[in-house]
Amino acid sequence: MKVLCLGEIVGKAGLYALKMGLPQIEADLVIANGEGTTNGFGIGEGHARYLGRLGVSAITGGDKLYYKKDLIPVLETKAPILKPLNLPYGSPGRTRLVLKTKDNPHLVLLSLLGQTFFRKPANNPFTAIDFALKKAKEISQLIMVDFHAQASSETQLMRHHLAGKVSILVGSGCKTLTRDAQIYQGTAYISDTGMCGATGGIGGFDPEAEIEKYRYGVPTKSQDCWKDIELQGVLITLDSKGIPTDIETIRLPIPTPEAEV
Repeated sequence: MKVLCLGEIVGKAGLYALKMGLPQIEADLVIANGEGTTNGFGIGEGHARYLGRLGVSAITGGDKLYYKKDLIPVLETKAPILKPLNLPYGSPGRTRLVLKTKDNPHLVLLSLLGQTFFRKPANNPFTAIDFALKKAKEISQLIMVDFHAQASSETQLMRHHLAGKVSILVGSGCKTLTRDAQIYQGTAYISDTGMCGATGGIGGFDPEAEIEKYRYGVPTKSQDCWKDIELQGVLITLDSKGIPTDIETIRLPIPTPEAEV
């Protein structure tokens, strides 16, 4: 079985990267971080449904999951959208998704939010995952965790904490594809899956508007960027028992559409 874990989708260019890139990659399951799908800040209901039509099996979020109000009612349905399990108790959404596979055990998908650099830190991800794993293993031994964090050191600590306890641990949130994809003590791991969008910008945005924010301290609306579009992530191969045997970094260049050149 092959599981494709995509980096954070950022804006229109990110959606375009998926539309053009996903048909080129063979995978049984596609897990995408949808944190920045709608204009780079959260994901709306329409875009969530569109990702499903493009072939995304499940969507993970992060600190901006609730930015689009129309998504909140959807989180209470059976839509394949996951909230970080260490958000405050009672927050909308599900903390666990069980994804069916053709020949392997079901895959249990969990999501965590890091604490470093976020304005509103979530609950402790290390204690939260310990409790969640006990419940998840009652369903399947094939478990994947998406750790949405802004400090790679925090994600690397989680690697040591979960080594051998889960099949897949991927970091997201930095929007920079790291070079440390590996099988670590039986766990397929990467510190950050990067992003799907314009890598020639700043976090998928046009650099000029972002520079103005830093120069003058005046809030300015972020603008779409269409330079150097890529689909980024990792493709993980698992055997019939759900044990990872290979992890491959994906960097797929996508030509910029003529309308945006």
